[in-house]
Order: sequence, then structure tokens, then C-alpha cells
Amino acid sequence: MNVQLEPGVYVVAVSGGVDSMALLHCLSAMSRDNPKRWRFTVAHLNHGIREDAQQDERLVRATAQSYGLPYV
Repeated sequence: MNVQLEPGVYVVAVSGGVDSMALLHCLSAMSRDNPKRWRFTVAHLNHGIREDAQQDERLVRATAQSYGLPYV
């Protein structure tokens, strides 16, 4: 599958699960390699439903920060 992503500013919802963390990793590489073409902000919503929801929140925040991406 070849997905074309138009240049722009995007908000990316990241849950902390394996799939969304892999997506975050790929998008951060795109942003790092072409910072004028793509900018990403990482969004995470902690519903507090699962016992480890706080761990997911910390993981997503720390990963976004390590990639130099804004986190909300």
C-alpha cells in the first residue's frame, strides 16, 4: 500500500498501543527528514478507563518529546 500524504500540519491521535506507536515513529521520521513539508502534533486522551491508562499517557508524552514533537 502506497499512501500519499499531502504537505501540511497534522494532529495525530496516539493511544499508546503498538499500532499507534509505530505510526508515531514513522511520522516522526517523515517530519525529521522533511520538516518544512510535514509537521505533526501528537494528541492523546486519557479516559482513565483502564488501569494502565496513566502509563499509556506517560509513554506517549515521553515518546513525543523524545522525537521533538508537540504533545497535547
